[in-house]
Amino acid sequence: MSSIITVCIPCLNEESTIAKVIADWHSALPEAEITVYDNGSDDRTAEEAARAGASVKMCYARGKGNVIRQMFEEETASCLIIVDGDDTYGTECARLMADDILKRGFDMSIGTRNEFFDSELSATHDFGNRLVRWLVNRLCRTHYSDVMSGCRAFSRQFRIAFPAESRGFETETEMNI
Repeated sequence: MSSIITVCIPCLNEESTIAKVIADWHSALPEAEITVYDNGSDDRTAEEAARAGASVKMCYARGKGNVIRQMFEEETASCLIIVDGDDTYGTECARLMADDILKRGFDMSIGTRNEFFDSELSATHDFGNRLVRWLVNRLCRTHYSDVMSGCRAFSRQFRIAFPAESRGFETETEMNI
């Protein structure tokens, strides 16, 4: 039987941060299953994830979009939360995102990066994020604060209907569109 909430963490060489990310999300959503999708790490990410109590699955097709596609195909929870394994996202939004899917009937809810990480973006990356955010908010009448976020919650219906085609990090833009 599937869980109501599953937190999936796509990883590539996140050995130094993965245990903290798992502990933080387990603390924020103790009822959730936590699964790490290792995308071919050269370090001990998978071992550290298992030691921290997460289930570990392998995704052999390189690229975040490929990992997302595999998650969408394999996971059956009513609410699937995806968060990067590099500790760039806090868990303050965890319950709100789950409630957006489970109680408010949203198909997708987007979290925001930690302020520290946001300040570390290059000027080009920051400009691109602001431009895309402005366009999405303007065209779709939304109020997103971070449209390139790697912290998102999804309904089962969205995951079934979403035609995931991206192979890499462009997957966030594809989801927004």
